[in-house]
Amino acid sequence: MPPQNEVFAQQGQIDWVNFAVSVPQYSIEFLARIQGAGAQPGTYAAVAQLATKFKLSKKGIERLEETISRLGVRSSFSDVLYFGFGHRSLFRIMSETIGGLKMIALCACLDEVHSPIATARILSALWKEYHISEDFEPSQQQFMDLVKVCSGSLSTSPFPEIVQKVLGPTSRGHVRCSEPEDLARALCALFEITTGTRKSIVITGSQGCSFIAAIAYWLFDLDIHVEGSEGETLFNSFAGGSVVESHSAQVYVKYGHNSPRTSTSLVLVESTYEVGEIRDLILSESPSNSRLRRRIPWEECLRFTWGGRL
Repeated sequence: MPPQNEVFAQQGQIDWVNFAVSVPQYSIEFLARIQGAGAQPGTYAAVAQLATKFKLSKKGIERLEETISRLGVRSSFSDVLYFGFGHRSLFRIMSETIGGLKMIALCACLDEVHSPIATARILSALWKEYHISEDFEPSQQQFMDLVKVCSGSLSTSPFPEIVQKVLGPTSRGHVRCSEPEDLARALCALFEITTGTRKSIVITGSQGCSFIAAIAYWLFDLDIHVEGSEGETLFNSFAGGSVVESHSAQVYVKYGHNSPRTSTSLVLVESTYEVGEIRDLILSESPSNSRLRRRIPWEECLRFTWGGRL
């Protein structure tokens, strides 16, 4: 029997940004798990907020769950202590919900390719890209502490091999990190494809492109096409039994002539937006007060609308 003074049902809550939308609520036990990992509850809530910006594919969830199921656990002292990804560690608790899986996916995929400090900088750049108040932005050390919880969880998955595969046969070894701001912008565009806002993107650059291509394929199950600097095909996914070509790819990656794969440049050069019916484009509070949902450059407005030459 547990000691009489051990059990008490109490709830804690964190109002981390005061957005007046909702207040995340965690049990005292869960808060202890977070702090036991070296992170703060606000850091956990911050990464959870970033994870709401994208959707996992069905196949991506299956791949994550299969990988997590293979992670080893070692016990000691009559099953009192657990090593690795223990059965009730913070990592295991996160893996029990889709929201937690998304956090694991974001942190673990970044960590598998980049150094801890680079991963923290990319998460910080994502925070700024979404214009979330810096008053509530975790420090880079706090981002690193939470990423450490997920570190190594994808080492037994095909993800690291896919990253190398999309680099081509002449670019083995450590992938050099692109500028965090460039990666953050590319990730935001990729996330918008998963939520249906964008239809496709074209990215050109160097080694940093390999991470975008790999996560698009393995985690989000998107149609991708990767070309080398000479136009040679390095990687294709399959859709409907056919090889995905550049014109039909949701994510088209090109290694540029001026951006050899030994450098770190990465540029989002083109986007195609998903447009539904015309009534979805216009918000009409009244006939005299209508506004467009989507924004495009004014000088391109007529061409985008009617096409051809005017």
